[in-house]
Amino acid sequence: MPLTGHVRDLSLPNLIQLHCNEGRPARLRLTEGMRLGMIYIAEGKVIDAETGGGHGEDAVYDMLGWENATFSVEVDTPPWRDTTIQIPWNMLVLEGLRRLDESQVVRDTAFQTALETLRTQRGVHWAILTTTEGLCRAATHAEEMAANAHYVATVGQHASAISALLERGDCEQLLMVAPDEKLIVAKRGADYFGCAFDARTSNDQTSKVLLLLQVH
Repeated sequence: MPLTGHVRDLSLPNLIQLHCNEGRPARLRLTEGMRLGMIYIAEGKVIDAETGGGHGEDAVYDMLGWENATFSVEVDTPPWRDTTIQIPWNMLVLEGLRRLDESQVVRDTAFQTALETLRTQRGVHWAILTTTEGLCRAATHAEEMAANAHYVATVGQHASAISALLERGDCEQLLMVAPDEKLIVAKRGADYFGCAFDARTSNDQTSKVLLLLQVH
């Protein structure tokens, strides 16, 4: 019976380490939305990998960034015909994580620049990009940043429960309205984006902010 799960519970580096150390041939299948990837392991090594947009080492580097993927693993699979990866699995993973860190810094810097434009928008109180654990990645205002990050992360974490309660599928964004403020929390990959507006802010203005999220 294949091992199945989510990379948030058992990460891809841990999956690779586990099955390389076992030494049994295995095939790891990752799915994130419409994306599909495969990693092939034999004799304690990652020997091949493929996605819709890449092959070999580059495919592994790509999949290491799939933060919302599900996986299934089959062991004792028939011998795989191709060997496109020659470096040891631990070096492969370390290089992939290094590249991922560099690209994340570039994305966060670009998003921080985009958020700066919101400071001049009428009705915007603050905006923030945070991890699911409440760690701030980018923000319009440094003051009260930690509190806002915790606020947005808490709302985002409850989105699944709200979705189940409403039986509407997975919520991609939530709008909360209080007497003096509106708050939008939206998913951005595996992170949460939150933006607080004046309660009188028009729907057109909130739509512009969500468009900014899609562009970046």
